[in-house]
Amino acid sequence: MVKHSRTMTAFATALLTTFSLLITTAAAQAQDEAVGDTSLSGTVVALGSDGHVLEERRYAQVSVHGLDDDHWETKSGSPFTFDGLTAGNRYVVAAHQQSPYAGAFAGGSPDEGHAQVFTATTAGIRIEQPVGALATGSIRYLGGWLEQGLSVTAYRVDPDTGRYQLADFAEDEGGRYTFDALYPGTYVFQGREDWHIDGPIAGDVFWSGADDVDHAVPVTLSSGESRTGLDLELESFRFTTSRVAGRDRYETAVLATRRAFPNSVPVLYIASGANWPDALSAGPAASKRGGALLLTDPARLPDVVRDEVARLAPAEVVVVGSAKSVSDQVMDQLRSLAPVVRRIGGSDRYETSRLIVQDAFGPGPHPDAYLATGTNFPDALSAAPLAGSVSSPVILVYGPAKTLDPASKALLSALRPRATEIIGGFPSVSFELEQDLIASGAVEYVRPRDAGQDRYATSERLSRRISSGAEATAYLATGTGFADALGAATAAVTQHASIVLTPAHCVRSSALDGFKASYVDRLVVLGGETTLGSGVEQLAVCP
Repeated sequence: MVKHSRTMTAFATALLTTFSLLITTAAAQAQDEAVGDTSLSGTVVALGSDGHVLEERRYAQVSVHGLDDDHWETKSGSPFTFDGLTAGNRYVVAAHQQSPYAGAFAGGSPDEGHAQVFTATTAGIRIEQPVGALATGSIRYLGGWLEQGLSVTAYRVDPDTGRYQLADFAEDEGGRYTFDALYPGTYVFQGREDWHIDGPIAGDVFWSGADDVDHAVPVTLSSGESRTGLDLELESFRFTTSRVAGRDRYETAVLATRRAFPNSVPVLYIASGANWPDALSAGPAASKRGGALLLTDPARLPDVVRDEVARLAPAEVVVVGSAKSVSDQVMDQLRSLAPVVRRIGGSDRYETSRLIVQDAFGPGPHPDAYLATGTNFPDALSAAPLAGSVSSPVILVYGPAKTLDPASKALLSALRPRATEIIGGFPSVSFELEQDLIASGAVEYVRPRDAGQDRYATSERLSRRISSGAEATAYLATGTGFADALGAATAAVTQHASIVLTPAHCVRSSALDGFKASYVDRLVVLGGETTLGSGVEQLAVCP
């Protein structure tokens, strides 16, 4: 994310301050531990609305960001040089810095997703900052005065995927807001109440007058353009519900995928819908690679799944599990739909999980690694969206064991996660296994468990750790079955959503409180009424 506006919400400021402290600490540690021989150098230029160079940005603020080590370093001025960098993947970005020019990454992008990545010493880097666009309007809450105030978030619509990328924040200043240097592109604008620990009084609204991002009116801005009249009026907070339910688990997974992946995907994972272990590690792996996950009957590819594979048009299909999980006949059917079809399967669920993780994530470092028992599904099911949201794996382990198996320790050593977390309480994964992992030295840090007293409470706790995006969505899934939620894992990650387990006929008050505190107002019920009854869709509170 590149900052453009001069003002940010109190929440955004606190969030970025915390992030900056973490980055500064990590950078300092990295500098203390190693000084490399890689250097990056270049210039920053300003472009006019016609694309011609206006000037060199001699007072530009330029930063280098390490993808592998979280090293973040900032310098002022152009030309710029960053010396003493260790080997790894890095971005270079020039900030808006209260100028008329939009922030930009090397490679001509406003975001990391399309930025140029530098892996070795490079000279002659050129960052081009276009004249930004101005967007402004009024904002007010129709219910009266609010203690917390209001703010507006600008989300850039990714031209390739159609997804919403967080671009900038602007505060309410006397009933108006202004973004003064947005990178040319298409945006949606969301008005909302500033962050409060108990959640908002006002509900969010998208321009022009839409309750959710699906009905927002996109605004396309060109370099140097000024757009006024983007007025936002907020009403009181309320939940809305919808249901995703097919005729069976396979169609339900397809319907969830259609909501989240309107375009093609680079890779598609296929897992058995008759059992859960293989899909639990496959979901975060698919998310890591920007892909989706679908379920299949072990013996044949259902027609509805075949049609969805054709629509998604993946360059590669990865079938997870042995031929006992997904038959060779299904593999043959898939070969007529994708140029590359391959299988990842081990001798049991644990080896399959490790192989999936090795294949998708490769050697570290990685942000996190999550360990969940392979003897039951609820904990790993709830953890999958959290892991996917931070591009991290879920690894299945034999929870009752007193020690962690050598193969899992070796995998964790190779992944080099900055933090490792065991999902669920001690009945799920034993205390002895946790202590063995800590004593082994296979990982640097084991995060304290974030577990509730049962599967529902654990699910709710994990959901609160996912930052909701423009979609402000959470999925409700049954806590007694796995099928409907399995296929929604990658959809949830794409929508910055959680999957929260719920009883069959009601929703726990603690879950609703958590959604509101997280500013989540769109709840999607997974499965038909035989799975989750009408009481769930009506948000009847459990006694």
